[in-house]
Amino acid sequence: MRTSPNDSTLVRGRILTLEPRILGTNAVLIRDGRVAVVGMTAIDQAGPDAGVVELAGNQVAVPGFVDEHLHLLSMAAAQCSIDADRTTIDGVLAAIASQAEVLPTGTWVRGVGYDDALVAERRHPTRHELDRAGGGRPVVLHHRTGHVAVLSSAALAAVGEPDHPDGILSDRHDLLDRVPRLDPTQLAAALDAVLTDLAAAGMVAVTDATHTNDRDTLDFLDRPSPVEVTAMVGWDRLAGLRYGDRVGQVRVGHAKVMPGADDQALTCDGLSVPLRRAVAAAHDAGFPVAVHVMDIDTLAATIDALGASPPPAGLHDRIEHCALALPGQLDALATLPVEVVTQPSFLSHRAAKYRHQLSEIEHQWLWPLESLIHREIPVHFSSDAPVVPARPDEWIAAAMDTELRPGEKLFWLDALEAATGGQLEVGSSGRLVVMAEDLCSIERVLGAD
Repeated sequence: MRTSPNDSTLVRGRILTLEPRILGTNAVLIRDGRVAVVGMTAIDQAGPDAGVVELAGNQVAVPGFVDEHLHLLSMAAAQCSIDADRTTIDGVLAAIASQAEVLPTGTWVRGVGYDDALVAERRHPTRHELDRAGGGRPVVLHHRTGHVAVLSSAALAAVGEPDHPDGILSDRHDLLDRVPRLDPTQLAAALDAVLTDLAAAGMVAVTDATHTNDRDTLDFLDRPSPVEVTAMVGWDRLAGLRYGDRVGQVRVGHAKVMPGADDQALTCDGLSVPLRRAVAAAHDAGFPVAVHVMDIDTLAATIDALGASPPPAGLHDRIEHCALALPGQLDALATLPVEVVTQPSFLSHRAAKYRHQLSEIEHQWLWPLESLIHREIPVHFSSDAPVVPARPDEWIAAAMDTELRPGEKLFWLDALEAATGGQLEVGSSGRLVVMAEDLCSIERVLGAD
């Protein structure tokens, strides 16, 4: 059930506020899209014209969810591309071929979603395999992570790399920017559909964490949306922007830093500068930073860079992912003004990859959720969509599972708090999510559009 912004809605039943002193209540009054009253007095103040939502005995209402790290334009582009998520290279190539067969000669073929770690051959396709599958057409095949793409020979020639040996490009956004853009009208329609789907999944707000975002991206993301949108900006594309300001309806978020090799950071044009310099430049511009960290070496360099340059007063930097971390590194993070935005459902979607690529010792350092919370480091959940689906119920279930990471089980209340927009209190968002009693499946969404 949804209510219009000017409606008053009384919700009665089991409601979790996530407020430590009063964890639960049995009545909430939502007025003008915001929580107006929490507790039994909500019933008296609702008035005769208020709508009423009665929760069933096996339902629990909780604050709406927030996806703190996803990629909206990649999600929209994926809807305009062929899904190449297959279990074998032949399957990936067959998906490309099926699309190529219906396109005119010379038209670009776009594929998304394959993962070399999850196909039987455990490798990337090559340019020559894409040549055959695409019938000589330009083909661009994007890895599920968004950090790798494979191009056919015709595509490589079009972006100015005709002699590339295998067509596998890693973090070469400077070259991928030369791939013809999707039609803006088509992409905008797909973006609207993505935002609508996110709202239907219980999202109150999302943060786009793409490191190539700039002012033009913010302008494109500025559109009527059922969820609040924050967008990070590339650390070297901050000119004319201020942290926390709005471009239309889009809030300007952290400066995103994408590390490269040898303690370097990448510019949006594919160049490298020392990571320390990138962090300091963003801080000097008034922005906290969000650093992409997937491994122990990068985490070490990031801790060093953040320790050398504190964020602007009153703000917190962010570690994005924190997929692997040593106990000593977590101790160091606890001394910094930093938050961690992580993706627990990687544990379910990439279990086969972790079993194959990581040792038993490394499993103990994998997605250290409980260890972070134990050290009182703020933790927020997210999906990294389209890498994995934006499904908060999956985040919660995965965070409570310890199969791959002994000793890191998260208590359900901590998992729920990390997945939502905060405590349910007067003035907070009136969007509530109704979940099953076990808190591991979303049943419906109620609140103001």
